[in-house]
Amino acid sequence: MKLNINDILGIIQNFINDNIIIILIVISLIIVTTIITKIKMKNKKPITKLDINHNDPLLTTKEINDRENIQIEAFNLIKDLKTAKMNFDIDKIRAITTDNIFDLYTIQIETLKNKQQKNIIEQIEYIKSYITNVINNNETVNLRILIKCFDYTVDKKNNVIKGKYNKKTLQTYEIEIVKNNSNYLIQKLELLYEREI
Repeated sequence: MKLNINDILGIIQNFINDNIIIILIVISLIIVTTIITKIKMKNKKPITKLDINHNDPLLTTKEINDRENIQIEAFNLIKDLKTAKMNFDIDKIRAITTDNIFDLYTIQIETLKNKQQKNIIEQIEYIKSYITNVINNNETVNLRILIKCFDYTVDKKNNVIKGKYNKKTLQTYEIEIVKNNSNYLIQKLELLYEREI
């Protein structure tokens, strides 16, 4: 049986008439979803440099500045540690970590070298952080830090064997830093959460 253009248009017209309610519901859902997404994007707050409540009556201006500096310092320490691991820079790791973290990262670097692999870390970006604990007037500080970066491992032929070279990962770290003279050292570092974005 041959169908001409009028038959095809008739079939389409019948389908639309029979399913008009479903079609209208689908169209309505698409429109509502689009509107909600646009509203959410419009109301989304830009990422602030640091999450400090400047209106907290319990914090003085000096304390707020101290906390901001500590958060910046902690992020820079993570960034330096990741970069040093990528570059197999044992001296840099020694300079910014306590003995336990230094030993742990030395083992990780030796393992990578033995397997002829390299952990590539690129475009490390700060997202946000907050202080979870302070001991002895900032002598020891615990923080949660959220960063994003490219984080993947390659073999000796530059084949990616872990992670993705073209997708950033969102990483949440628990970090403990301790004061050493005028600087801080990483005393504890734990990756709590990681996902591709």
